Amino acid sequence: MGEQRLTGGPEPVDLVVVGGGPAGTAAAVTAAVAVVSVVLVESAAVTRDRPGETLHPGAEGVLRQLGVDREVAASGWLRHPGHWVEWGGPASFAAYGGSPGVPWTGYQAPRRELAELLLARAARVGVVVQRDCRALRPTMTPAGRVDGVHTSRGRLGAGWVVDASGGRHWAARALGCPVQRVSRPLVAGWGYLRGSWPERAVPHLRAGRTGWTWTAPVRPDLHAWVRLDVGGGGPLPTPPPHLDHLRPVTGVHAATVTWRCAAVPAVPGLLVAGDAAWVLDPCSGSGVLRALVSGAVAGRAVADAARGLLPAQAAVAGHRRWLADWFRADVARLDERYGLFPGWALVPDGSSGAPGPGGRAPGPAVRPRRAAGPDGARPA
Repeated sequence: MGEQRLTGGPEPVDLVVVGGGPAGTAAAVTAAVAVVSVVLVESAAVTRDRPGETLHPGAEGVLRQLGVDREVAASGWLRHPGHWVEWGGPASFAAYGGSPGVPWTGYQAPRRELAELLLARAARVGVVVQRDCRALRPTMTPAGRVDGVHTSRGRLGAGWVVDASGGRHWAARALGCPVQRVSRPLVAGWGYLRGSWPERAVPHLRAGRTGWTWTAPVRPDLHAWVRLDVGGGGPLPTPPPHLDHLRPVTGVHAATVTWRCAAVPAVPGLLVAGDAAWVLDPCSGSGVLRALVSGAVAGRAVADAARGLLPAQAAVAGHRRWLADWFRADVARLDERYGLFPGWALVPDGSSGAPGPGGRAPGPAVRPRRAAGPDGARPA
């Protein structure tokens, strides 16, 4: 997979991407296709399973842009024209849309397979992929511009860095920038169940009194489940009783899905993408798509700046503004949906972390909920 060992002091590259998930690979592929030199570092030696395999049909455009649409179409992954929603009322089917007789269909994409497909594409377009390589901290010029990454294999100099490391917010914490929390602490339980369940051939979202459950077929005899108690403070959610006829394949896994964002998603020399920029729980319905789009946008901005087509300052300012607007919109939409749950409220000021260079930047303002209104959700 285009790997090389770092021996210390290699020639600088145009871009170092931290993280080999959908956001990182989208950034790396987009930049490399634009003839920018790219190294991607991924801490895991092998790709791990993660919850959230449902891809909205809207993902097809960015998959085509990344050059993997044909592999995805030939993957044999299950497809579905929408999902069932029980949210404060009777169950209803939320179709994705389409034309008469030709419905739009989403993918049920196993995350490990999707990640490997994207990493393979990155290697084919010239990205140097470093697995089992930990990003330790960014390096900076005396003027305060990020100019590389110290890794477990040595230093990588770079014109730009994209942090796509996920919800641990590697760059924000390393640079002392605040991570703003806008919800109470939330932990989702998830896992896989095996067995026949023909009446659930498409994803299903069900709201209960204090939270919600999402189920989706990954293969004909394999079902993914995610469950969240929005009240928090209790034991880790387990599969609900109505799934007792299925056999657990794995134990119950936990995912911290507290709503939060890096209050400074771009600084000179560094852009943030995917969960490293912000995290919402899977009910937001756009995790993988958001990762792919934000990664591709970051990769394009770096490529344009590296080729002199976009001033570096404009790349940083535009990325900050775009991500902040998107985060505000998603939080407002999800907050309205959660008005169904008693006692739900956003956290007005949940920032954590030390001030970043130049002082603490304000987190994106979030307006309080006006009214509750359920709509379809597509965990991804």
